[in-house]
Formats: sequence, C-alpha cells, structure tokens
Amino acid sequence: MGLTVDAPVFLGLTKHEARLFGALIKRPMLTKLGVMSTLYSERPDEEPEMKIVDVYVYKIRKKLKPYGLEIETIWGQGYRMTEAMRAKAAALIEARASA
Repeated sequence: MGLTVDAPVFLGLTKHEARLFGALIKRPMLTKLGVMSTLYSERPDEEPEMKIVDVYVYKIRKKLKPYGLEIETIWGQGYRMTEAMRAKAAALIEARASA
C-alpha cells in the first residue's frame, strides 16, 4: 500500500516509519485505519492498539523536522502532508537518489 523509502540510510527512518512516510507522500490524507493498514497489512494476526499510530507519527515528525518536512493532523480524520510538503519530500528523495 505504501511507497517504501530507503529507511535505514535515508532520514533515519525504520522500516515501518518509511512505509508510513511513503504512504503520506503518495496520498492526500491517511486515516488512522489507513495507517494501520499500511503498517500491519502484511501481519493480520497482529492487532496492535490504535494509539501506535500516534507514536509512529510523533517519531516521524521528529526525524523529518530537520529537513523542513511536516505532517499535519486533521482532527477527527487522520494525517496528511500538504501538496507543498509532498513535493518537497519527493524532491529530497530524488536528490538523494541521484547523489
């Protein structure tokens, strides 16, 4: 479901964080249920608490902040990166890939 980013090297994201970051770049908005699906669709037997979504978003925000990338909370709906943030993230990824 999500776009995978080279997590161990790029931005210091873990595999799950990179999967979530890729999904946020790819989609205009993700609900908490969408985040859970992105993170755990390969392991349907594991059903973590929904609060884990907030933890992942918190950790990713912390790691993206030095790069000027932000994830917005849409209260009662989910999370998103604005079009400008998604474009900035895509440019950053492309620049890293061609370096």
